[in-house]
Amino acid sequence: MPQSGLEGIIVGEPIVDLVQVEAAKWREALWCAPPPVFDALGFAHGPLQTLEKGEAPLLVVHGAGERGLSLFARVRACLERAGRRSVSVPLALPAPLSALEVDAVINEILLERMPECPEEWPGQGWDGPLYGLGDPEDCSALA
Repeated sequence: MPQSGLEGIIVGEPIVDLVQVEAAKWREALWCAPPPVFDALGFAHGPLQTLEKGEAPLLVVHGAGERGLSLFARVRACLERAGRRSVSVPLALPAPLSALEVDAVINEILLERMPECPEEWPGQGWDGPLYGLGDPEDCSALA
């Protein structure tokens, strides 16, 4: 099983880029690579064919209307043929507001898997020079 707990996130709405940003939370919260994010139709051209049998599900983000449910049914049928599980995430809001719903779902997944807030973590403090970016007086971080 991938460390992220998901094989990937398939997006059937015009918010793929926003979901990509959300997926990056895996690195910060679980210290592992995020699951890849695919456009639903693009998924059929390469990623689907390279899936191996496994236990990790694929999250399928789609609209809650008739078109979105139809797309989910088609994606699920493809994944079932590949021997893979899918988890449906129907979105009630239109894009780009639906990205907020995805944010809530991903936060819930991460909170379930996340260890308690540690006092130390990998790379702690390494990002310090970036936090002074807007402060012209803080050039010492660059030395």
